[in-house]
Amino acid sequence: MPYLSRPTRFAKTALMLASAAALLTPPADAEIDLQQPLQAITGFGACFNELGWTSLGALSKADRESIMRELFAPGVGGNFTVCRMPVGANDFSRDWYSYDETPGDFAMQHFSIANDEQTLIPFIKNAQRYRPALQLWASPWSPPTWMKYNKHYAAAAVLPEYRKAFPTLAENGLAVDKQGKEGHNLFIQEDQYFVAYALYFSKFIEAYKQQGITVGMV
Repeated sequence: MPYLSRPTRFAKTALMLASAAALLTPPADAEIDLQQPLQAITGFGACFNELGWTSLGALSKADRESIMRELFAPGVGGNFTVCRMPVGANDFSRDWYSYDETPGDFAMQHFSIANDEQTLIPFIKNAQRYRPALQLWASPWSPPTWMKYNKHYAAAAVLPEYRKAFPTLAENGLAVDKQGKEGHNLFIQEDQYFVAYALYFSKFIEAYKQQGITVGMV
């Protein structure tokens, strides 16, 4: 049985769920054997995003700290212990960006996390004040654009059904001839690009380490 936290924050309220299919089928019994655990849950959390920090910045310091405490402080509220973070821009960033948009910079001489110093880094450091042992796993939404055939952060245009459901959704400007299949055919499949992307990740981890933030998983 799931629980709701609204309207009382983090208060457990029983919620019964039923689907149309469930109403048409006989009830079934489910047994949970606590003596034979099959998988351990490391923790729970959310994702650090630029717009999340921007939104928190609109609050008073007291309100912002109250929210962060309820999310991360042990034994208080959300008890977040494992959180995701983007490597470069994601769908909740202020704008498109990567850590090195200099075409052909295979040595990553122009690599910089300066953008994150304004948003993600203070966001994560704030959370660490309440949860010093916070675990982080990072994932990219896109490599630098010059590593891709379409030279764009996106892989596909906004789907028509999304456009219909969300008429104010921003277009990404991706032309038809620049669209591909995400995760399959847009990264340039050449050794020098693979090596450069690996270096990109290592420099990302090291740059964050210098900020006092350990990225445990990528």
